[in-house]
Amino acid sequence: MQIEQTTKYKRELKKVLKTPNITEEKIDKIIETFIENPEHNSLDSKAIKGCSDYTNLHQIRINSDYRILFELLDELMILRHIGKHNYIEKRTKDC
Repeated sequence: MQIEQTTKYKRELKKVLKTPNITEEKIDKIIETFIENPEHNSLDSKAIKGCSDYTNLHQIRINSDYRILFELLDELMILRHIGKHNYIEKRTKDC
């Protein structure tokens, strides 16, 4: 699967990486886990319904506070947002 990062995601990622216990390696492992097994319990993955801006939007958990919001298109995963749970919730309500 090909993975792309939006400009917004890259900016948000820089802020998130300043958080203790969150590393780029940890995020990469979480994304790899999703690709291998989207139903893995640790990911708490869910599809976001009712979003008119994006066709196939999902979120996965980094830890209890942080999430990744992404879009799946065939063999392409577009990483759209990364941040605190509340921030991701706002992103899904405004789409």
